[in-house]
Amino acid sequence: MPDYLVTIEGQDFTISVNGENILINGKPAQAALKQLNESGLHLLLQGQENIELVLNEQSDDQLEVSLKGQRLIAQVINPSNRHKSQKARAEENAVLAPMPGLVIEIQCQPGDQVEKGQVLVILESMKMQMQLRSPIPAAVTSIPVQVGQRVEKGDLLVKFDSPAGAQ
Repeated sequence: MPDYLVTIEGQDFTISVNGENILINGKPAQAALKQLNESGLHLLLQGQENIELVLNEQSDDQLEVSLKGQRLIAQVINPSNRHKSQKARAEENAVLAPMPGLVIEIQCQPGDQVEKGQVLVILESMKMQMQLRSPIPAAVTSIPVQVGQRVEKGDLLVKFDSPAGAQ
């Protein structure tokens, strides 16, 4: 099932696509998207509501979304370049997968204040479990993975704001 990491206004979303089924951060999406023309016009079908939106590709990994009078730029990391792009995006304020494995538990949420050494994610690799801990006291800003997701070495697991107490 291909996974896409989409960043909109600093917030990360994991989009999984399997045929007609779409999961956003592990939850089924109650919507469908129909392309109306070759100029990027689409119809978003959400229950009884139909919303027109325009999708314009800006580059290989950037998409302009115009919806209800608002314009957003979405950063999209597709399955073919996900590993390389996530590694390139990695910052000092992040926890990366130390090796390929399976996310079996996430012990924090975006917005949580975590302490240095606090367990954030438990990763299973080669039948062994690893507790991945916070390297700094900070606020969790995003968790672009979900329980049950396979990750590769260097994949972004948890991203932080500046360290707690820093100005």
